[in-house]
Amino acid sequence: MRVPKGLKEALTDRRGAPDKSKTITPVIDEILSGVPDEYNGLLRKSAFGGLFDLLENESLGELMRLWPDAIGSQSGRRIRSEAQSGGVMLTIGPLGLAPFLAQFQHNHSSIEIEIHEGSLDELSRRLEAGELDFVLLNKPMGLDESFRIEAVYDEKYVVVFSPGHRLKGMAAIQLKDLSGESCVDRLSCEMREMVMAACNENEVKLYATYRSEREDSIQGMVLANMEFAFMPEYSVTASGMLSRPLIEPEVTRTIKMAWMSGRPHTPAGEAFVRAVRTYN
Repeated sequence: MRVPKGLKEALTDRRGAPDKSKTITPVIDEILSGVPDEYNGLLRKSAFGGLFDLLENESLGELMRLWPDAIGSQSGRRIRSEAQSGGVMLTIGPLGLAPFLAQFQHNHSSIEIEIHEGSLDELSRRLEAGELDFVLLNKPMGLDESFRIEAVYDEKYVVVFSPGHRLKGMAAIQLKDLSGESCVDRLSCEMREMVMAACNENEVKLYATYRSEREDSIQGMVLANMEFAFMPEYSVTASGMLSRPLIEPEVTRTIKMAWMSGRPHTPAGEAFVRAVRTYN
């Protein structure tokens, strides 16, 4: 069985024989810091010569297989197969989140991310219960002090419609341009009350012919019925859908990551929080 590169040289003399005059160097400490606890303890308790023998032993075959994922990567020491379980609100589309997750996976390829979708109430409850490590959300009124919050990205609202709609000739759409139009109403949108208040303030009359909480149903009906809908820009996924920015007023939401205040992070969790704070 092959000894991991760098370890044998640190423990042997020039002829390749165990050199008992050497001690466990900082290099070895760094290597072992990436080894799972059940193996780490066994190796650290061994005498110097015994350490070298253990690494050659077939009984540590699993350690040998784990080794490539236990030592360095481009961004520093790797974290071995540690999962982060996150929640994402149903109203948050994939196109805004995907670049961040792809960048994080590139920099931390051994950290696994599990994503669970749900309503704000459901995800908040699961976060408090410890079932989730973090939640990605947008809650205009904010959260209480039991949560820590970091902004991830901003997202503008757009007007979406089918290719045959009269709005396709506009570069941008003012709210007053939509008065009297039939629309598809996104019932699950957390910004819905804000948009409706803006319509009332500007005396814009809209007529909802279809309402749904499902994002795919909203986009399907927009394409089929030649109507429009307000949607976050990164939630538009239907093929053939057209969109234009909504201006006067402009509506923007900030997607945030929340986790429980005072709850310690795992190494993987710390890496995830750092990635959010530096994400551009």
